[in-house]
Amino acid sequence: MDQPKIGGLSARIPIILLLITVCLLFVRLWLGEAIFWGLPALQFYPWREFAAAELASGRLSLWNPYNGAGAPLLANYQSAIFYPPRWISLIDPNPRWMGWIGMLHLLWAGVGMLILCRRLGAGAFEQGLGALAYPLSGTLITRFGTLPMLDAACWLPWLMLASDGLITTSGRRGRWFALLAGVITLLLLAGHAQWASYSLALSGSYALWRTLSGRYPARRLILWGCALILAAGIAAVQLIPTAQLQRLSQRAGGVDEAFALNFSFSPFSLATLLNPRFFGSPGEGNYFIGGAYFEVAAYIGILPLLGALIGGGMRLWTGLRRRTSAPTQGAGLSVFFGLSALLSFLLALGQYAPFFPFLYRYVPGFKLFQAPSRWLLVTVFSLVVIAALNFPRPGRRIRRYARLGAVLGLGMAGMGWAAARALSGFGAGIAVGTSGMGLLIGVGSLLLAIRPLPGAPARLHRRWALIALIVIAFDLGAAGWGHNPTVDPDQFYTVQPPSGRQQRIYIPQGEIDQQMFDRLLPFDDYTQALNQWQALRDSGLPNLNLLDRRSLLNNFDPLRPSWYERFVELLEDPTLPPDAAQKLAQLAALGDFPRWWVAQRVSHVRDLASAVQWVQTQIRDQAYDPGEAVVIENDSSDLPPGGGTGTVSLIRETPQEIELKVEVDNWAWVVVADTDYPGWEAFLDDSRTVIYRANVAFRAVLVPAGSHTLIMRFSRSGWVYEAGISAISLLIWGLIALVSLRRSALPAPDQSSAA
Repeated sequence: MDQPKIGGLSARIPIILLLITVCLLFVRLWLGEAIFWGLPALQFYPWREFAAAELASGRLSLWNPYNGAGAPLLANYQSAIFYPPRWISLIDPNPRWMGWIGMLHLLWAGVGMLILCRRLGAGAFEQGLGALAYPLSGTLITRFGTLPMLDAACWLPWLMLASDGLITTSGRRGRWFALLAGVITLLLLAGHAQWASYSLALSGSYALWRTLSGRYPARRLILWGCALILAAGIAAVQLIPTAQLQRLSQRAGGVDEAFALNFSFSPFSLATLLNPRFFGSPGEGNYFIGGAYFEVAAYIGILPLLGALIGGGMRLWTGLRRRTSAPTQGAGLSVFFGLSALLSFLLALGQYAPFFPFLYRYVPGFKLFQAPSRWLLVTVFSLVVIAALNFPRPGRRIRRYARLGAVLGLGMAGMGWAAARALSGFGAGIAVGTSGMGLLIGVGSLLLAIRPLPGAPARLHRRWALIALIVIAFDLGAAGWGHNPTVDPDQFYTVQPPSGRQQRIYIPQGEIDQQMFDRLLPFDDYTQALNQWQALRDSGLPNLNLLDRRSLLNNFDPLRPSWYERFVELLEDPTLPPDAAQKLAQLAALGDFPRWWVAQRVSHVRDLASAVQWVQTQIRDQAYDPGEAVVIENDSSDLPPGGGTGTVSLIRETPQEIELKVEVDNWAWVVVADTDYPGWEAFLDDSRTVIYRANVAFRAVLVPAGSHTLIMRFSRSGWVYEAGISAISLLIWGLIALVSLRRSALPAPDQSSAA
C-alpha cells in the first residue's frame, strides 16, 4: 500500500512521533526501572512470577496456594496466562517486561488507528491525529499499569478495522475473517472481561450499522458472528475455567448496586476533558478533589477534542440543513460514532445519570461489572474517530472563529492566573485549573487559525501539519507525565522466600484499607508510594505476599469462591467475642494452628447457608472445640459416622499437591484447612476417594481405620478437553488463514456499494 503524504511528509511521521513520546513518557523504564504503583505490585507481577516459577518446575500454573487458603490461578481471568504477547514474562520473569511490552502495545494501537482512519477515508494529517490521540489518551496512559485493560484497549482499533473489512469488502473475505477471529481471540485472552465486552459491543454494533446502512448482504454479519464463535473456541482454554470460577464466585449473581455504581464519571470531571490537570494530578501529589483519577481520565488532546467538537458539529449542522441530500459514507460513520460517544458517555455517568439504576436492575449484563466510568473507553475511541473523519477544513470562517477562540482562551488563561495569585486553597486550585484550560483552548484555537488555506504552497501545509502533530504529541505526553511511578525492580520485586515453618495469617480488611488507601497507595497522591516503596514492599499486603511465598488468608483476586467469601465474612464480623474469633482462626489454620487434623465428631448439612449457620452457632458455644468437630456439606446420609482418633503428618507438599500420612483407630474425618474447589482430587492409598467441603470453605476426606497415605492433587482433568477445543479451533483458524492469504496486501474496501 502506498504511503499517503501529509503535505509531502511521510505517514510514518505520526508513528515516529508516537514512538518518541512514548519513550520520553516512560524514560525511566528505559533506565532500568519498572512500574509498581497499585495493581502491578498487588496482582499482575506476583501472579506471573509465580506462574513462571511453576512452569520452570514443570507444572502448569493451575493453583495459587499462598492466597485465600489457596485459589485458582489459571482460571483467574486477569492473570492472562494464555495471552501470547506477554508469554515472554513467563519465560523470563523480569518485572521490566511489564513496561516494555506495554509500550509496544501503545505503538501497536497507534498503527492500528492510523490504518483504520485511512480505511475510513480520513486525510493524511487526520490519520496522524488518530495515531497519536488514541494511544496517548488519558484513558490508556493512566491505565498503563493495569496490564489487562491496556492490552485489551490496544486491540480495539484492529477489531474495528477487521470488522469494517469483513463487512464492506467485496469478493473473498477470508483474510478479513481470519484477521477478525485472530484479533477477537487476543482480545479475549488479554484478561479484562469488561473492556473486551465493551469493545465487542462497539464492533458488533458497527458491523450491524455498516450492514444496514450500506445494504450489504446479511451473511456478512453472520460471518462476523462466526468469527466471534471461532475466537471463543480458540480462547476456550482460558474462558471455560474462568466461566466456572465466575459461576462459583462472589460475583455469580452480579455485583451489588452500590459496588456496580462505584467510580462513576462525575459531571465536575467534565473540566478535565479540556484540561487534564484542572484539579491537579496524583502524579504530583496535588489532586485535590479525591477519587480515582485513572477511572475518569478521558483527555484526548485539545486539538483532537476541538476537531471532534467543531468538525462533528459542522457535519451535524450540514446534515440538518440538507436533509434531502443522499448521505455520504463519512456522514454515516460520523453519525454512528457520534451516537456511540454520546451513549457511552451517558453510561459512564453511572450514579449521576437517573437511568443507570434502571439498567442495573432490569437489563442483563449491567450487574456484571463495577465502574461505569470505564465506558469512557468507547467515548474516547469514538471522539478520536470523529475528529479524524471531520477535522475542520481550513477556511476563512473557521479562521475567524478560531481567532476569537484563541483570544477568549488566552484571556481566560490570564484571568485565571491573576485569580490564582489573589486566592488560596481550593479557590486557588480552581483558578489554576481554569488558567490551564484557557491556555490549552487558546493554543488549540490558534493552531486552527493559522492553518494554511487551500491553494497555499505545499511547504506551508507541510510545516503546519508537522507542528500540529508535534503539539498533539507534546500535549498528551505532558498530560500523561507522572501517572505511572517506577521503582528499582531489583530491590522491590526480588523474591524472598521465608525460611522455616510458614504460618498462615489474616489481615483485617480495615487494616488493609488503611494501609493501602490512606498511607501507601492513596488514589490522589502517587508520590507517597514512591517515598515509601520499602514500606509497601514489606507490608505483605495481598497479593504482594505471593512474591515471598508467604501464606495469607486474604485474597486480592477479582473472583473468589463464594464459600471462601462467606468464611471471610464470619472473620470480619465485628460482634464476635475474642474466643469465637480464635476458633475461626483455628478452622482456617491461622498462626500456630495446624492445617490438617482428625475430627472426632461430625455434623452433616445440605448446603452452604446451613454450614455458615452451624459455624456461627458453634463458635459462640464455650464447649465447641474446632479440632474435634467438623461440619460437612453432604447430601448423602449413608456415610459412616466417624468418631475415630489419630494423627496426620506431612510427607510432601508442592503448590498443587499434598501428601499426608494418616493413622486412625476407626472411621474418621481428616480435615485440611485449604480452600475447596472443583479440580481437587483425593487418593487414599492410590484409590480415588471423595473430597467434601468442610467448615464452610475447606476440605475433608473420610478414611477408615488403619495407616494410610492421603494425596490431594489439583489436576483439573477437564482442562485437557478445554485445551482440545482450543487446539481444534486454532487449527481451523490456521487453515482459513493459510488458504486465504494468497496475496500480501489487504483487500481494498468496496467503495461502490458503501452508503
